[in-house]
Amino acid sequence: MALSDVVPELITTQGFQFTRKQYMGKGTFGKCYALTQVGTDKMVAGKCLSKKVIKDFKVEHKIMQEVSIHRKLDHPNIVKFLGYTEDNNFIYLLLELCTNRSMSELIKRRKYITSFKANYQVILSKL
Repeated sequence: MALSDVVPELITTQGFQFTRKQYMGKGTFGKCYALTQVGTDKMVAGKCLSKKVIKDFKVEHKIMQEVSIHRKLDHPNIVKFLGYTEDNNFIYLLLELCTNRSMSELIKRRKYITSFKANYQVILSKL
């Protein structure tokens, strides 16, 4: 693994510092970690997107479009967008930390879910 592929222990954005904690999962463009805000112990989710992979897939505009759309959304059933920053190797999206399992994890475990269970899971994720 190249040094540029390693998400740093300390992430600084908008005057705040976050320490990288628990690994939560990965996607096509990067990894997601639980982050703790230094000095407050506030927990957020950090979506750490590799600039190299984004460039290789030629999707820079799509990532910036996701940021632009997500920062405008405000709904109780949508994960809250908290901030954005970048360094030489990564784009960091700071998001509300959902402590319950995700809908995709539920579907993987059960193979399918009923609409009642889906509604129940959405409600639980906000508690």
